[in-house]
Amino acid sequence: LPPRWFEGHRLFLHSGQLELRMANERRVFLSSVSPPARFPLPPPHLAQIRSVGHTTFVRVPLAQDRPRATRIAADSAADPLIASLSRILFKRLDAGDIPLPSMPDLAVKLNGALRESDSARDAHDIAKLIQLDPALATKVIHVVNSAAFGFVRKAGSVQQAVTRLGRDRIRNVAVGFLMR
Repeated sequence: LPPRWFEGHRLFLHSGQLELRMANERRVFLSSVSPPARFPLPPPHLAQIRSVGHTTFVRVPLAQDRPRATRIAADSAADPLIASLSRILFKRLDAGDIPLPSMPDLAVKLNGALRESDSARDAHDIAKLIQLDPALATKVIHVVNSAAFGFVRKAGSVQQAVTRLGRDRIRNVAVGFLMR
């Protein structure tokens, strides 16, 4: 894979298979349906990556530098203790001393795939991503078959559920479920 694909992005295997040759010369084969595909691919300095047949990827931009926290204006009416604690908190956040939880990788991959407006990401592709997490797949089918939507026939697969719910509802259900 070209190293420029990794510049400013995390790269995930969406479909197909890859051969990874690690720095210690160990070879690893990665399939898009295997659990390790939920994680980003290693950058070029850690592994040489070769595509085995037709593969597709999801590129997710790295988080931009955190916007600087806005200072709380401590005017005469503000509580000095809260203002002091806020300054300490913002300073520690800026320094990176407080670890913040990150969005689960599957949620990032789903958001990236759902954000693409072209038809390359059809219901089948989205369903494959959802099926990486069996609990999420069960939740999506449960939601689409609930009385809230009132479909005459029950959806029997994740792909049917994705087609019926549409991109926006799938994003809301999936990200909401994965972030709990």
